[in-house]
Amino acid sequence: MDEFKCKGSWIAGRVGDGYVAVATPEGFRPQRFGDSAFQEWLPAGVGSLYVALLSDKSKFKSFKSFVASLKDPQFDQKELSIKFDPKEKFEFSWRGSLLVNGVSDALKEGLPEMPPRLDNPAVSLTATDSILRAKFAGARLELDILNGKRLYPASRA
Repeated sequence: MDEFKCKGSWIAGRVGDGYVAVATPEGFRPQRFGDSAFQEWLPAGVGSLYVALLSDKSKFKSFKSFVASLKDPQFDQKELSIKFDPKEKFEFSWRGSLLVNGVSDALKEGLPEMPPRLDNPAVSLTATDSILRAKFAGARLELDILNGKRLYPASRA
């Protein structure tokens, strides 16, 4: 992002002449710790409803005017609906699994899959793992994520 701004339930960003804004009930808060600190934004509330808007400099002369145009939607988390004004109402629902190209994203080879929390060249961590084991470029790190302790190399703190 070249710049970003939080306004009410919205977080908006600009890359070049393109603008994007996402809203969720109670807005967003930055991830404050870890490798993605202040680079990752999480819903401040439940995070069950989202609105996304895309625009560019041809419609709004500046990012500031795009942000100024954002009005907080009326979120109804019980009904899973969002209202922008009395004329427009968007409802979100579906039955069964979410499909990607006709295939459930929650199934792998026909079985339920739980995607990893982390999956990169250094570490793979599933939702049920209690020990994070990372190896990269000859370095090794092991963390007990349940108890918040470094296992290897031993902590000197």
